[in-house]
Formats: sequence, C-alpha cells, structure tokens
Amino acid sequence: MKRSNFPRLAALLAVALLASACAALGIKAETFNEGVAACLSSATSVRGFAQQLYVAEQIDDREAENANRQADVLRDGCDVADSLKAVDLQAAEGKLEATRVALGALRKYLEKRP
Repeated sequence: MKRSNFPRLAALLAVALLASACAALGIKAETFNEGVAACLSSATSVRGFAQQLYVAEQIDDREAENANRQADVLRDGCDVADSLKAVDLQAAEGKLEATRVALGALRKYLEKRP
C-alpha cells in the first residue's frame, strides 16, 4: 500500500504560506530554516505577481519572462544558501540575505510598473 505524501505537502505549504505572510507583515524569520522558507516563498510570490501584471496587461510577455527568470535564479540562491549552512553558516546567512534583498528589489520594480 502506497503512503500518501499529502500530509507532508500540506505541512510544507502551510509553512510557506506562514512565512510569506510574516514577510509581508515585516516579521523577520527567527531561524535560518525559517529564513530559507521565507526566501522561497518570496520567490514564488514574485513569480505570481509578475503573472498578475501580465494578465492585467501591465507588463508584456518579454518583461514577464524576464521577471520569472530572475525569480528562478533567486530561488536557486535560496537553495544555495540552504546547502551552504552545513559548511559555513556565516556564508549561508550572507547568501540568504543577499538573495532576499534582490527579491525585494525585483518586487519593488514590479510594483512600480504602470
């Protein structure tokens, strides 16, 4: 009998949504792992926002694709930071912070689109 992954996926989704809500409210993550979850959630949020702008015809397909590519690269940055933590926590924290700043800048750029 095959076990369902639904409970595990539901828990991960709940953590990601909570991290996203906290980030939107300006609440900082307390642990490194919470920071990674918030970073991943932020990358997903930026992609969704770019899609909304595209559907609303506030950005064209080229700009939407560019925003998505940047969000993908920054999501990879979250993963790199997570993998670095076992080797060098300070470097991992630096990578995570740089990635979050870049995601914030991308979000602000998209928010200023007409």
